[in-house]
Amino acid sequence: GVFLAVDVITFYAAFAAVSLAAWFLVVHDRTSAALRAGRIYIVLAVLGEVCLLVAFLIGAQAADSLLITDIRMALAEAPLGAVAVALLVVGFGIKAGMVPLHIWLPLAHPAAPVAASAVLSGAIVKAGLVGFWLFLPPGTFAVGLLALGLAGAFGAALWGLTQANPKAVLAYSTISQMGLMLVAFALLLQAPTQREMLLPLLGLLALHHGLNKAA
Repeated sequence: GVFLAVDVITFYAAFAAVSLAAWFLVVHDRTSAALRAGRIYIVLAVLGEVCLLVAFLIGAQAADSLLITDIRMALAEAPLGAVAVALLVVGFGIKAGMVPLHIWLPLAHPAAPVAASAVLSGAIVKAGLVGFWLFLPPGTFAVGLLALGLAGAFGAALWGLTQANPKAVLAYSTISQMGLMLVAFALLLQAPTQREMLLPLLGLLALHHGLNKAA
C-alpha cells in the first residue's frame, strides 16, 4: 500500500498500518527491554503520524486534490509549504531511521525476534524513504537532508563499532545505510530533471539493502 498508493488517503492508511504492525513485532517477546523499546517506538510513531497528517492536510488544501503528484507539486508554492515540508521530514525521518530521529531503531532491533528484526531493517524503514521521494518537492530541504544523511551514514557506522550486541550493530548499520540513501535522495532533489532515471537506481539500492539485511 505504501509503495503503490497514488492518493494521500490510501498512502496515510497504509503508512499508519505499517507503524502499528511494527509495534507488535517490537514487543513480541514481552521482556522489559522489548516493552520499553515498544513504548519509545509507538510514541515516536504516533508523533510522526500526526506530523504527516498535518502536512497532508496543508498539501491537499493547496493542491485542491488528493493525488500525491498534485500535492508534491503544490507544496513547492503553497503559503505553508515550508511548514508542511518540515513536518514531512520529521514524519518520514522517524520511520526511515534518520539521524537524529533514529533512536527507536537501536532499541527495537535488539529487542525484537530475529525475523522481526529483518522486517524492521529490511522493509519498514523503506516506507520512510518512499514517503520522501513521493512527497518532497524538488529542491526543498535538499541541503539539510544531505547533511543529516551524511551524519547518519558515517556517525552511525562509527557508533555501531562500539556496540557489543550483534543486533545493535546491525541496527546502526541500517541507520548508516539509510543515511547513504538519504544522501542519494538529497542529490536527486537537486537534479529534478534526472528524477525518472535516478529513482529506479535508488529503488534498486533500497531493495539490495533490504534483501542483504534480512539475510
